Amino acid sequence: MKKLLIAAAGVALIASPAAAQSWGNQSYGQDAVAVWGLNAPVNTFCRLNNNGGVQSGNQNSNFVAGSFGAGGTSAEADGTWTLNMQNPANNTIRLVEGAVTYSNSQCNTRFEIYADSQNGGLTNTTQTTTDSNFTNKVSYQIDVKFGGGATSPLATVTAPGRQNLINTQQATAGDFRVGIRVPANPNTLLLQGIYRDQLTVTMRPFIS
Repeated sequence: MKKLLIAAAGVALIASPAAAQSWGNQSYGQDAVAVWGLNAPVNTFCRLNNNGGVQSGNQNSNFVAGSFGAGGTSAEADGTWTLNMQNPANNTIRLVEGAVTYSNSQCNTRFEIYADSQNGGLTNTTQTTTDSNFTNKVSYQIDVKFGGGATSPLATVTAPGRQNLINTQQATAGDFRVGIRVPANPNTLLLQGIYRDQLTVTMRPFIS
């Protein structure tokens, strides 16, 4: 008897009519076409890879990633250049060159790159003299190359402040290379002490 009751219930379920649709209070467009606007926002970003950088072309120089005594970190591509510019043969200025490259860097909009020098050159603040055979400030040069095409000319740092290096009207990704160079000067002697500058290289997006 139980089996018969279940079978009867199944037949009744299949035979039940579908719920009636209500058409009287609906509204319709002129066709069967739906047009949608799709929005997927992307934030602006310009970033250097914090892999510590790879040195190349070093002559009398060495770069160490990390703090330089002013709050810098290797996570933000900061570090210290040691520029051995004293010529041991005659104590004048010898050629110094070097570069550091941050691979897989990126900027997803048009951007500019500029450099800020705190002292306007490598400056010895502990020694001074009126003897013109010596100098307490040594100029240096920098250049930047980013990706496949954004390249700056060689810029000479001679005064504190900002120098514009690159202005690019398109997004770029790839190797971000910063080169530094101290030209030789066999006619000028160096004072005892440490010549210092703080150089800040910035890649800044143009935000429309």
